[in-house]
Amino acid sequence: MANVVLTRAVQAKHLAKRFFASLSNDRPAPADDQWVRSLLLPGEEELWGQMSPPDQRHGLQVARDVALVLPDASRPVMAAAVLHDVGKLVCGYGTYARVIATVFWGLVPAPLRPKFAFGWSEGQGPGRIELARKLGQYRIHPELGRDLLQKAGSDDLTADWAAQHHAPIEKWTIDPDLGRVLKECDDD
Repeated sequence: MANVVLTRAVQAKHLAKRFFASLSNDRPAPADDQWVRSLLLPGEEELWGQMSPPDQRHGLQVARDVALVLPDASRPVMAAAVLHDVGKLVCGYGTYARVIATVFWGLVPAPLRPKFAFGWSEGQGPGRIELARKLGQYRIHPELGRDLLQKAGSDDLTADWAAQHHAPIEKWTIDPDLGRVLKECDDD
């Protein structure tokens, strides 16, 4: 029980940090943007350019942290660090809508989340309303990110990490040691 409380406290701290950082609409500095673009394939660069400024800054920070831990990380690993949240593009939510969606999904019992998310993302939510569709899309942003990255020509590792970055370790298809580094850098 103490571990659950500690885990929730760590998650709350992480979410609060991300929330306050996301209030700024400043894009990364030109030198940082150029560094990120040097890591990406052309299709990935296009997706990077469409990401919101807070998501770009977050992806940049994750990539910087990965580079510190794994100085010889491959291009697909670095692209995975930068683009793991690219699926959030699909729902089009800004900061405040994301906070509401995060709280909402926290209230839905865990066993029901997959059913709700996938059904709603296809417009099969209550009354098939746009809000339900976007809530579902936000919830399945990892899978949507994988789809976007596959269409952009990304390496399997990059697309797989986007799909699995919120999954438990036993569901990862990438090397667990590499996944742990990416996960720790994402959750700092």
